[in-house]
Amino acid sequence: FMKRASILILLLTISFVGCRPKYSAAKINNTTTPKTQTLTVKDIVSQYRGANTEIQFLNLSDAAIEYTNDTKSYYVSAKMQIIKGKEISISIFPMLGIELFRLKFTPERFYVFDKLNRQYCDNSYQYLSKMLKAEVSYGMIESLLTNNIFSIAPNSNIDDSYVSTQMADKFILASRPDTNMYKHIMEISPSYTLTATSVVQNMSQLIRVDYADFKIIDKTTFPTVIEAKTSLPTDNFRLKINIKKIEINKPFEIGTVNIGRYTKVQCSQII
Repeated sequence: FMKRASILILLLTISFVGCRPKYSAAKINNTTTPKTQTLTVKDIVSQYRGANTEIQFLNLSDAAIEYTNDTKSYYVSAKMQIIKGKEISISIFPMLGIELFRLKFTPERFYVFDKLNRQYCDNSYQYLSKMLKAEVSYGMIESLLTNNIFSIAPNSNIDDSYVSTQMADKFILASRPDTNMYKHIMEISPSYTLTATSVVQNMSQLIRVDYADFKIIDKTTFPTVIEAKTSLPTDNFRLKINIKKIEINKPFEIGTVNIGRYTKVQCSQII
């Protein structure tokens, strides 16, 4: 399970779905575009930034994950904490409330702690990019987990590397295809909420994450339903997370792990 869970996170597939917490519902306009004139990429990004609160702290303190592939299903509990631009910490509790794994992401490196076997590994994002055959960065992971738009192209911004399409019920921002014909697509509602992100190759959708059922959480609009799924030749999956408790932009410190108590191993031994 750990290998698959780690890869899913790095492929931008973490999702929040299932049982609804008791928050105020946010009204997301998904029917008619509010503008009659055609908007540029810069216009859409500017409107999106103005309509959404920047998330500095995200504390998901109680969640249930459901992961399903063609042959198996897994159900585990999880906790996640994010301090923008500094650290992402994800704890996995497969049974009895005991933390068995922790994933830690910093802007420079990622770490995986196997608490059951008292071992850990760390490596660079170049390692992950090579393993996944796709560009992976801290910023991409952080943006996905905080429901934020982002550029998939390294060292570029959305204004310069994406094109826009305006439809009756949404805006679409699409990256220009790279040499392997990969394209990143983001769908934004008329009220400037990110509702879906996907990666396609040669017009075939490879992976898609849908965000829905937005709530007002600590004065911030945030999705409580997201479904991630793939359309691959083999090894397809679906991932859901049932959020039970979440706080936004309430400052906190992330607890540390005493590395001295663990044996360092190669990441291939854990993930």
